Amino acid sequence: MEKSSGAEHDAGERARRRRSSRRHWLGATLGAAAGGLFAEVASLAGTWDHERPARAPARFFPGEAQPTGPRLTHIGHACHLLELGGQRWLTDPWFFDPAFGSLWHRAALAPEAVGPLDGIFISHRHADHFDPEALRRLDKRAQVWTADPSLLAPLAQLGFERVSLSEPWRTVSSGALTVAFAPAVHDVPQHSLALLGTEARVLFCADTGPHQHWQTIRERYRPTTALLPCDGTRLRWEPRQIMNPGEAAAAALELGCRQLLPTHVDAEYSDLVAKHWLSATEPDPTGGLRRALEAAQARASGSLTLPEYAPLAVGETRALFSQTD
Repeated sequence: MEKSSGAEHDAGERARRRRSSRRHWLGATLGAAAGGLFAEVASLAGTWDHERPARAPARFFPGEAQPTGPRLTHIGHACHLLELGGQRWLTDPWFFDPAFGSLWHRAALAPEAVGPLDGIFISHRHADHFDPEALRRLDKRAQVWTADPSLLAPLAQLGFERVSLSEPWRTVSSGALTVAFAPAVHDVPQHSLALLGTEARVLFCADTGPHQHWQTIRERYRPTTALLPCDGTRLRWEPRQIMNPGEAAAAALELGCRQLLPTHVDAEYSDLVAKHWLSATEPDPTGGLRRALEAAQARASGSLTLPEYAPLAVGETRALFSQTD
């Protein structure tokens, strides 16, 4: 009886250990799942926006001869340094990753290396266009323009003393440049920027979707260079808000620009859930834009004059077309 009782005790102890082990395993699994869910929600909410410097550039050209006239340096994504009319303008600063908690890109420069600025244009308040950590380190003497009234107070808190709201079709003089703004279509307030000089006339369109104003923009501003988005990004459950390659090609042809450069094509989500739900983009936006231009020319039986088109490498400095090119 004692032997049987001891065996029963051992069996009961083993059963208790198995139950305890299962409870610990279940608790650890549920804890990990809850932690993962929290991290996912925090990521999608942009909790970790703008904490780390962007990754090293894919390509940089510090030793090569740089254009001496009007030029553009592609810092990354929709951030470009435009130099024309004796002025230096920065578009949509984004230097620190991630945006939206898990959107990553490459930046060719640190914000401290950008140097003096005459103007900063923030087309809209999305995290891949408005980077407070970078703005904190940029030249505070710059005139800042933004389409979104909700950014006025944050920009003042970051130390900028000259902050103004852009308005569609507004035109102001800035030294040798004329600064103008055009309508754009997005899911938050946004405008496009035109920098118009005697040598070059540049139109930066940030994240715009297709709209009916291209012909009016052409008539008013006659851009020689157009920076157009073409990746077709959208939330899976919402209408697309950014042009796809076909729409960007059609816009470029309506604008009559002589040089076409793609923007907003360098970033990608590291989070698979965010990538699935937030990043419905064209798989090859720059190649698709070239094919769309060629298809338009083929439909016109070769009689159509296409703008010069070539994708920008991160860190590349490209000469801007002049009005006589």
